[in-house]
Amino acid sequence: MSTASRDGAAALDDARAFIARFCALPVEHAYTAVTLWAAHAWALDAFDSTPRLAFLSPEPGSGKTRALEILTLLVPWPMHAVNATPAALFRSVADPATRRTILFDEIDTIFGPKAMIINMYAGSGGDALPWYFRDAKLGPLVGTRTWGGLVGIYDYPTLMDGGGVTAPRVAFYNRTGDWDVENHGVAPDVEVELTPKEWASGHDAQLEKAVALDGENKSSAKLLSTLQRRG
Repeated sequence: MSTASRDGAAALDDARAFIARFCALPVEHAYTAVTLWAAHAWALDAFDSTPRLAFLSPEPGSGKTRALEILTLLVPWPMHAVNATPAALFRSVADPATRRTILFDEIDTIFGPKAMIINMYAGSGGDALPWYFRDAKLGPLVGTRTWGGLVGIYDYPTLMDGGGVTAPRVAFYNRTGDWDVENHGVAPDVEVELTPKEWASGHDAQLEKAVALDGENKSSAKLLSTLQRRG
């Protein structure tokens, strides 16, 4: 074994011991995975693809942020982010000369279970977003049917006498080319009414149901599969 190889192996052993000193991970192999991911960050240009490393936990205060803090000491150009925009993330990795290693905190809010709450007041974008949410299989829709208004009227010039004219200008068709959503809305996967009595007593039945469903199923994909079987 060459001196360079021995030094590299020793560096990895030291990094693994450093991670284990401050982090409690569920299995021994996890320490090796985190160590190799940190080493991989130094050699991105040698790979055709790069894995994502996600620290997930069912409860807050489990040490996810501490693990990221430790990684800031081991990776090149660390960027510890909590609420970064897509544009900021793109700029941070676009230039290889100043490419940051993104350490995104609370990542389970992005990759974890999701549910969307909808009701009869959701129209226009409030109609479109639930449709796309379901189409992307991100999680269940909870609440009541949206009001169904995606035909758009906009950007018409004013007439010489100060009046104006309007006409439908945009509309929504689904992936099969069929007219969709307009005058119908998007129906929930789990129907839950929000009554004035509940609201006045400080309860949001739709929100509580959405949180309960995600908590019970842990995974939006599992929940959707369950709902589809019931349907």
